[in-house]
Amino acid sequence: MPSYDSSRARLRLADRHIAVFAYLLDGETPPEELWESLVELQRIGLVGEEGELAPLLREPLVPWPTRWS
Repeated sequence: MPSYDSSRARLRLADRHIAVFAYLLDGETPPEELWESLVELQRIGLVGEEGELAPLLREPLVPWPTRWS
């Protein structure tokens, strides 16, 4: 499960969570083996029910040319 490290003010994510973000940014559904990670990200509000990124993550994760399209 993703966690927040308050001593360093940062979010800790596993490689599998980053993989979920990569699929979503490419407009793809993550494979079945990553669904548990997708659900974890949805539970903490980083990903919506339809696979959309939370507003907090859109700017840092969306590639530059896509931001203004």
